[in-house]
Amino acid sequence: MSEELRIKLLYLLEEHSKTGSNEYKPDSDLANELGVSTQDVQKQLDILETQELIKSANTFGGHNAIISPKGSLVIEQINEQEKQPKKGPIGFRPEADEK
Repeated sequence: MSEELRIKLLYLLEEHSKTGSNEYKPDSDLANELGVSTQDVQKQLDILETQELIKSANTFGGHNAIISPKGSLVIEQINEQEKQPKKGPIGFRPEADEK
């Protein structure tokens, strides 16, 4: 769940940056969009910042975040992996199932 949440956060921050906004997105907005608690978002943002995938600014009310160039690269790599055909087990031939 945690890794999945971090990936979803990266996607939301990447989407936010594509709108042309250079503004940091508040953790409360991210939590609302994902339907999770602000505390869960803050924990995951801390991890993403440690990995240098986002930049974060802590405010009196919480965390604000923006995706880093490294984070954008990770999203690009995930998208490329999803485009690759899935390989089945050795000896598996999908065309044999279609006959």
